[in-house]
Amino acid sequence: MVKRSTVAILVAAGAAAAGGLYYVYGAGGGTPPPPGTGLLQISASPLTIPSNGTTTVTVIATTATGTPIQGIVPSLYINGTRQTLSIPPTDASGISTVPVTIGPVGTYNIQAKYQSGLTLLESNIVTVVVQQVQGQLYTIAVTVREATTGQPIAGATVVVNGEGGTSLGSKLTDASGLASFGGITVPVISNFYITVSKAGYRTESAPTLTITQGVGQTTKFVTVNLTQTVSFAVQVKDAISNSPIAGATVMYGGVVVATDTGGNASITTTQLSGTIQVTAQGYVDFSQALSPVSGQTYTLAMTPTGGIPLDQSFLFVGETQTSRIGAVVTYKNVSTTAYSVVAWITARNSSGQTIGIGSSQPQTVIPGQTTSFLVSFFSPIPGGTYTFLSFITSADGSVVLSLTTSRTVTV
Repeated sequence: MVKRSTVAILVAAGAAAAGGLYYVYGAGGGTPPPPGTGLLQISASPLTIPSNGTTTVTVIATTATGTPIQGIVPSLYINGTRQTLSIPPTDASGISTVPVTIGPVGTYNIQAKYQSGLTLLESNIVTVVVQQVQGQLYTIAVTVREATTGQPIAGATVVVNGEGGTSLGSKLTDASGLASFGGITVPVISNFYITVSKAGYRTESAPTLTITQGVGQTTKFVTVNLTQTVSFAVQVKDAISNSPIAGATVMYGGVVVATDTGGNASITTTQLSGTIQVTAQGYVDFSQALSPVSGQTYTLAMTPTGGIPLDQSFLFVGETQTSRIGAVVTYKNVSTTAYSVVAWITARNSSGQTIGIGSSQPQTVIPGQTTSFLVSFFSPIPGGTYTFLSFITSADGSVVLSLTTSRTVTV
């Protein structure tokens, strides 16, 4: 596109000569040229301009003998196309000047013409070159810091891309957290996009950086804060059978995942300590405080609901005249899973003091069946009235599976 710019056009306009041709001169009233051929001459300055730059075109109109022609208005053509410019009439010296602005990079041929009736005057052609002018070179300096402490992060990967997918490459930050990209050219105005990543941190993108040629400092400083993350795994298992639980929902640090067929799930979060929660159909909800460490796997054991009690009864055995040394407890497994468990009994007196406690050997309880456990007190208890409480645990005694209703018995 060609805009108004200053072009010096020399118009030597003498209009026509013998043979019945007539001379054309300005409506403003110049002196008609003597018989002979009129001349238009054109020049431009400068001949090399930047994109959207301006050159001044000068047109001079004279007769064949060099007499200035005043008052004619020549037309300007660029690469053969007539321009809609407002060109002033030639003055008393036969000169008219006009500024011309030319946009895209390229070569432009400029010519002046004047026609009236049968008379056509054409000037010489001048060539103006529009080229990309090298402006200032810019540097983008990116500093990466830890979001909480503000300390610099070394070894972070910084990627800078320009418009249209052009890449300025990637660099690692130094000990001060700095990565610099220099020698950047900016035609007029350009946007740059910065992304920073490092293992153990959440990837972040800086706001779009806009650089305008010739505006502001040549070094553009950008700070990106990275937030530390922790990545760990969990395995959710049945507390009794030790079998994996598929489809359990695990929640930690705003992340919600489901376990696979092996009871496994992975979590990546910025929360470095908190409470992990697990839910699964047929199991008591699980909740535990956790400060996970990246790369670690945590095993979470869930207790079945409705699982083992329970039809239960007591039968004391091994009586002597002064003490009771044990009891028989029966449980019916109303779940659909076989478990290896231990039965326990505590005996409390009327003051609530625990007088005795005992346990059985581990036994496997079969779904739908009743199993009897012989519970031996760790030391004999004397005769009297006691409140007995029976419960069962996993085989290793680590997980309480069921707490039965207490009962008062005189022995």
